[in-house]
Amino acid sequence: MGELSRGADVNRHFQNISIGFFLLFGIVIRPACCVCVADMEAVAGRHYSTRHGLPSNHIEDIEQDQKGRIILSTQHGFSIFDGQEFLNVIDLPEGLDTYLRCTAIDKRGAIWLGTLNGLGLYESGNIRRTHLTIPGKRHDITDMVIDSEGVLWFICNSRGPYCIQGGKLFSFADHPLFEAGLVRDLEIDLDGRLWCATSRGICYRSADDFIRFDLDGRDLKNVVKIEPRSIHHGWMAFRDGRILEYDQGTYQEQRLVGRNEVLTFFDLKAGRKQGVWAATSKGL
Repeated sequence: MGELSRGADVNRHFQNISIGFFLLFGIVIRPACCVCVADMEAVAGRHYSTRHGLPSNHIEDIEQDQKGRIILSTQHGFSIFDGQEFLNVIDLPEGLDTYLRCTAIDKRGAIWLGTLNGLGLYESGNIRRTHLTIPGKRHDITDMVIDSEGVLWFICNSRGPYCIQGGKLFSFADHPLFEAGLVRDLEIDLDGRLWCATSRGICYRSADDFIRFDLDGRDLKNVVKIEPRSIHHGWMAFRDGRILEYDQGTYQEQRLVGRNEVLTFFDLKAGRKQGVWAATSKGL
């Protein structure tokens, strides 16, 4: 069972997120620092740090559960924010690193934990480790998502994707689209379709197989983050700082920051009316 600690009351109710917009808590920058939390309707900045109860200012991932609570993956465990206070889980079972990379919430409300050394599951106040039959001494889980059928997909040691279904582990690391490349990002579009960004390009899952995504012959090998809404509409971020939106055969591209200044671990989310929000080394 993980150790729980409650952070300081932040005195003001934190507005729940509805589908279509999001709240961004932090940018992963080494050395660690904090940035504003923005209500995307008003874009009003609010700043939270360890002074307000966070277990760490270094935040790797942000998710939201069915109750509207915010789940934060940090360098020192994870935190659940209900709008009033932070509930910190900072003591993980033996064998699980307290450095959390990512989380995913299933239909039951259980929280899957991706750490520097394996998978865990937080449910009803208890944490258990999930043992993986993946080669290697260290299992660095850098990203994970749950599809519309409740299947957990994840990246381990930049390989994969892997999935857990019916209690069994399945690997697609030897698929021709993945065997010679690094997997960087996983996302689920509005149709429940799984997408993967790799060092060889982008692909999506359809009819129990993976299909390479082509964008009029563009080079997609340097894409580090994707935010697809469908096959015909979405966003992608490139390593050199460009953000590209594709929409029914039309394209809009802009450079957010200087060359090579986009963070490896930045968060890209789709907004309801505002389009795309991205965290970079220069801010939002």
